[in-house]
Parts: sequence; structure tokens; C-alpha cells
Amino acid sequence: MASDMHGPWEYERAAARGAYRRTSVWWIEVPLVLGVVALIVGAVLLARGGVGSSSAWADAALSALLLPALLLGVLALVVLVALVYLMARLLRWLPGRSAPAASWLVRLSGGVHRGSDVLAGVMIRPLAAGAALEAALRGRRRR
Repeated sequence: MASDMHGPWEYERAAARGAYRRTSVWWIEVPLVLGVVALIVGAVLLARGGVGSSSAWADAALSALLLPALLLGVLALVVLVALVYLMARLLRWLPGRSAPAASWLVRLSGGVHRGSDVLAGVMIRPLAAGAALEAALRGRRRR
């Protein structure tokens, strides 16, 4: 193996590969072996206890299927409770911190309303003057 290493980076790669193998053993192979052993022990205990009926196996299988769903549900509940708690803290903290921004937004809103009134007046006044002139001219023609 020493002859395969052509540069200093090869030693780092070999060390990383070894660390990956150790990690994969603890994260993949050990839980897999423990799960298989637990399954075999459970099957032996069920068969040895004289409860080898299909109902007992169905109950054991249902329990095995419900456990992950229960754990996920508890995890979701914990996350939801944490979100509610954080939201309550945020709602207590937010009004004091957002007051300057709110006053600035109120001033900005007033400015926008005044600006839109001015722009609308620029558009509407000539049209209104034209409509009034047209109505006055129609009124003179009818007399």
C-alpha cells in the first residue's frame, strides 16, 4: 500500500478513508446488526413462550410499525410546542422593538397618500375642466 501512495495528499486520503470506514461501521453496520439481533431475540421469545399464533405475531408487527410513527408524532409535537413558545417570546419582544419602524411607516403612508392625491389631482383636474366646458357648451346649444 505504501507503494501506491505517490504524494503527501495520498496519506490524507488514506486517513480520511479510514475515518469514513470507522464512521460507517458505527452508523450503518452496528445498528443493522443490533436490529437483526433484536428481531431474532423477539422471535425466539415469542416462539419459546408458547405464543406462536398468528395473532401474537400480528400484535408484535403492529407494535413494531406503530413505534416509529409514535416517535415521529412526539417529535412533531415537541417542534410545535417549541414554535409556539418562540412565537410567544417574539410577540412579547416585537412591539417594543418595532415602534420606531411603525412610526416611520405611518409617516411614509401619510406621504404616499399626499403624493397620490397630488398625482390624482394633476390627472383629474384637466379632465374635470374639459367635462365642465363640454357640459356648458351643450347647455348653450339647447337654449
